[in-house]
Amino acid sequence: MTSKKKTTLAVIAGSVLGFIGILIGTSLTVTFPVLIRQFQLPLYIIQWLSSGYYLCATLIMSCTSSIMKSFSLKKIFITSTCLFLCGMIISFLSKNFIMLLLGCFIDAIATGLATPLMYQIVFATVNQNQFGKYNGIVTMIKSFGPAFGPTYGGILTSLFSWRLIFICVIPLLIIAFFIGIYSIPNNIKSNSKSFYKTFNFMGMILFSGLLITFSIFINQLGTKNSNCIILTCLASLILLFIFIRNNRTSTKEFLNFTILKNKIIKKRALNFFSLQFINLSIAFLLPIYCEEILHFTPLIAGLLTFPGALIGALISPLTGKYYDKYGAKKTLILSSLFITISISLFFGLYPKLNPATIIILYIIFRIGYSLGFGNLMADAGKHIRQDSRSTLSALFNTFQQYSGSVGNNLMASIISILSAYNFSKIQALKFGGKICFALLTLIAVLLLAIIIMEKEHKHGKRVFYTNNKK
Repeated sequence: MTSKKKTTLAVIAGSVLGFIGILIGTSLTVTFPVLIRQFQLPLYIIQWLSSGYYLCATLIMSCTSSIMKSFSLKKIFITSTCLFLCGMIISFLSKNFIMLLLGCFIDAIATGLATPLMYQIVFATVNQNQFGKYNGIVTMIKSFGPAFGPTYGGILTSLFSWRLIFICVIPLLIIAFFIGIYSIPNNIKSNSKSFYKTFNFMGMILFSGLLITFSIFINQLGTKNSNCIILTCLASLILLFIFIRNNRTSTKEFLNFTILKNKIIKKRALNFFSLQFINLSIAFLLPIYCEEILHFTPLIAGLLTFPGALIGALISPLTGKYYDKYGAKKTLILSSLFITISISLFFGLYPKLNPATIIILYIIFRIGYSLGFGNLMADAGKHIRQDSRSTLSALFNTFQQYSGSVGNNLMASIISILSAYNFSKIQALKFGGKICFALLTLIAVLLLAIIIMEKEHKHGKRVFYTNNKK
């Protein structure tokens, strides 16, 4: 088999792992009503299956830069596959909520390893002039997760059992495993001793505490618990200060933010975070609107977003080729235009959206999302040395994953604030949803303005950063 075909298979194998992780995460949300009844627990506890999943994956992603320098891509791939299998079996056999949560957290750890791995395989095996094309393949496969997740979870939960969510993907996991074993290169020799000596474990602990306390702070904004809000806010600020100090002074490595000194990488990171923030905020708002205001079932709510997610996934390779041909600025302007138009119309028409409008506007949004998402990391990868691309992958994917946790928490808090102050449930959803879409519209407009004002960057003027903290 030719080297090119082997590279394509390696990219596909890594992407399938990422797809499985996202599929599990997105399909769980439609099971909440069933799990609430089965385990006799309130929603604010059950929802940790989702928010805890993304938070756990974020924490693992923050470590992957160091992991990828100390272990081969193939070994990381094998570890992620085994963790997925263990998590799925535990979740399937779970007899109580704690056991189910444990299984989901193990799957989240696997997702945290698999998601940066997808892009690192591209950076390690593909020529720079084809980053857009192969990142398009990665984005396409990855995008099938949110496309199929709600429908997949809804069908299995409604017709059979939520437990099958974890079992039905095992054949796909096994196929991806054998493809990856054959095609993924052993790019470096394993050096676990080096990892334990050079990794900043204190930095990881501080960063974990920061993300957890900040997530609780955002979550508590939707309540009247002022003491908890003040306490978590202060704790977040203190941990942020200590983490920054530790990250600057420690000779050991955790997350290296020096690559953000490059203005282009900084802009791409901001856009990457914001784009995923908007995406997952919409994924949170639309099902609630469909189920609570339009009185649709979770399955129907998932089907309304399916055409957009599917089209967005299918055109991802084409958007990568568009980027390779026309460059970053034209691609990202087009992406921002589609996103701004769709979000603005969501805001203007809410809360009078009907099924046809939701389908059309979500298709427009997903086209814009596909144009921007994979190409943002591809373009950032051209502004950094090859030996620092694992840092780029870890940093961007950490931003991406945590943006989903922040987005869901913030959208829920805005709606919950209104519920706490004598608004009825429907009034809170209508008025709160309007505020949420107004915020998302403002973010989209700002991103469009930043891209339009950005100067075209030529290859010869690009600045490169290493992982040194000097």
